[in-house]
Amino acid sequence: MHKRFLSYSFAEKKVMNTKILLSAFIILLSLSCGNREKVNQRIPSVIDSIMAFIDEEKYVDALELYNLNKGDIMIYLETTTNNYEFHRDIVKPLLYKTMKTEDARDEYINILELDLAMTELVISLSDGNNIPIHYEDLLGEFSIAHLFQNNLNKAIELRNKQVEFIKEQGGANSKYYAVSLQFLSGMYYDIEKTEEAIGLMQKAKQIFEQHKDTESVNYCNKKLNEWKK
Repeated sequence: MHKRFLSYSFAEKKVMNTKILLSAFIILLSLSCGNREKVNQRIPSVIDSIMAFIDEEKYVDALELYNLNKGDIMIYLETTTNNYEFHRDIVKPLLYKTMKTEDARDEYINILELDLAMTELVISLSDGNNIPIHYEDLLGEFSIAHLFQNNLNKAIELRNKQVEFIKEQGGANSKYYAVSLQFLSGMYYDIEKTEEAIGLMQKAKQIFEQHKDTESVNYCNKKLNEWKK
């Protein structure tokens, strides 16, 4: 069920260009072949120092130390999930605390692009049998990052991809899928594609009706009435 979707998504040229894909492959290779013994001895103290700088609100020092060691940090963290979560929870706040907002957003998009490339490379190399647990969250995070930069088409492309993944994982009648459709419909409405927005919200409403979720159905009706005016 998942191989069809995942192999197709991995092949999309719009998602990963050759340069990003090559970078992801090199990094994954280093994760497998890097000098783990030296890295494992050295990097824990580096991460401790980064966290200490953050606690002391020395954000520039923390980011500088990260940048000097980010390759070895990726090797130490080992998995694409650990790396993504470190970037999301530690590096992202540092970017926003030390850079202009626009620059921080651009840099975070670059980081997420590589995270996505590495994650989808792992999926592809396993023929869809190894789906990192952070994949869905990464798609949503990447979509939001582009939304903040007003890259609306890219944001919707990534959100569509996330919605399809949720459908593949949980089924077309799951409430979680319906919630994802609601969010996507709002994005379409924001770019004035009202017809598409209404169609997605109606689909979400039908699923909520099957689950007898009155509150969610009422919310759908409210939005549909607003959008049809």
